[in-house]
Amino acid sequence: MAPSHTDARADSHTDAHSDAQSDHHRPARQRQPPEVRRAMIIDAARELIAAQGMHATTIRDIAAAAGVAVGTVTYHFSGIAEVLAGVLQAEMTQFSAPVMSAAVAAATGRRGLDILTDGLLASGDRAAEHWKLWLDFWTLAAHQPHYADWQAGVYVDLHYLAESLLRRGTADGSLRAPEPARQAVEYIALMDGLVVQAYLPDSRLKPDQARAMLTNYVISVFTAPDTTTAQAATKTPAAVTKSDRSRRTR
Repeated sequence: MAPSHTDARADSHTDAHSDAQSDHHRPARQRQPPEVRRAMIIDAARELIAAQGMHATTIRDIAAAAGVAVGTVTYHFSGIAEVLAGVLQAEMTQFSAPVMSAAVAAATGRRGLDILTDGLLASGDRAAEHWKLWLDFWTLAAHQPHYADWQAGVYVDLHYLAESLLRRGTADGSLRAPEPARQAVEYIALMDGLVVQAYLPDSRLKPDQARAMLTNYVISVFTAPDTTTAQAATKTPAAVTKSDRSRRTR
């Protein structure tokens, strides 16, 4: 028997009522706070830019990876360059800051310098991604004064840290740095040069080799000579000469 119009209307009313009840019990989609959305965008951008480079990454790519609308990205960032700057600020907090804090807390200046070398020139994917991002940013800073100023501030902090470790090492006897301000700049410059070589794809220089080279530089330039050995070395020729003379007079 075919259903009556009354039955159909009743069924329709029942379905609508059921849907309304379902909507009532379904949790409403929560709108994330601005700082949370910004962090989501930065995390997504970091992975994309590290994988394919800044110039191959678009705002639309970042929005899709973050699961937000393009307008959400442009609300928080003026463009891809500002996104990269945000990524690097986060990198300083997540990657560099723990290494720098550990260096400051080291028992001696020499140990602090070793921690800085080993931490910033680390092996593995995490360090490689970090330096790929920085290589992109160096290019950006070379052409845009605003980002160059921000990068200069980063170097002020690095130079200050290296200088303080050299001064502390000189005071505690673990290092010898007569010109700590100049030598700190030299140390960081050498590190940057090794970064460019060690973290490029298919480079002949690997991160572990880069660490060894910078460590050897620290040993050769900043390690105080062993005065006991030096004194023994200066006495040996005289002792040998006296012995030779003794043999000649016999």
